[in-house]
This record gives sequence, C-alpha cells and structure tokens, in this order.
Amino acid sequence: MLAAIDDSLAGIADAREALRGMYSGPAASDAVETFLAEEVATEDITTHLTDAARRLRAALARIRSHQQLTTPRL
Repeated sequence: MLAAIDDSLAGIADAREALRGMYSGPAASDAVETFLAEEVATEDITTHLTDAARRLRAALARIRSHQQLTTPRL
C-alpha cells in the first residue's frame, strides 16, 4: 500500500510538471491554447493535483504513524 501511494505521488508530480511545460511552452493549436488559458485562469487541474498530493501525503503519514504504534518492540 505504501508503495502504491508513493507511486501515486510520483505520478502527480510528473503530471504537474507536464502541465507546467504545456503552460509555458508553445501550444500546437488554438483549441489547446484556449484550453490552457482557461485552466491557467482557474487552475482547476493543478489545484486538484495539489489537493490529491496533499491528501496522499497525509494518508502516508497516518499509515506510517499507525505502523509505528502497532509494530512490536523487542
């Protein structure tokens, strides 16, 4: 489960980086430029990705904390 969360966080980071590249680079068509302009204005995609990453990090911290509490100490 921890590996899956780590993979998800990495995927979110990759998606955010790709979006940054699209926002800053030349677009291929007017439709793409319009879409990106709207997304930049509202930041819908990046906001959702940021929220998802924050929630995954919180879940990861909670799982690790729970593991520490339930791991027998010798």
